[in-house]
Amino acid sequence: MTPIPAIPPIDSALKLVSQSAEAAKQPSASPELVEKFQALMQRHETETATASQNHGLDAVAGVVERQQNEIDQMQSSTLDFIEKAPSMDPSDRLIANAAIMEKESLVHVKMSLGMGIAKASNKSLQTLLTNQ
Repeated sequence: MTPIPAIPPIDSALKLVSQSAEAAKQPSASPELVEKFQALMQRHETETATASQNHGLDAVAGVVERQQNEIDQMQSSTLDFIEKAPSMDPSDRLIANAAIMEKESLVHVKMSLGMGIAKASNKSLQTLLTNQ
């Protein structure tokens, strides 16, 4: 059986703790550096706010554009189906109808999500403008 090593005296541990506490104390920064830092932080905050507002508007515009493209595609496939339906046999007509209904459902779900995103973006932008 191996013996357990002896625990060092507590005094040396306390000495290390006090030395590290003293080392953590740093002299305060000069007032010029504090002012420069605050000016940089304020400039960064205004630049970030402007960039996030523009990014939010671009994101909403992108969502709306994608939704419009999907609606246009759905309309064109529906018109194609209407033109081809009289010459289709009943089973093909049923399959094409089911595919159109599925597309329509997906577009509706995506549009609902897009509207939720747009409303949330609008609300957050209004809150941001109100708070400023």
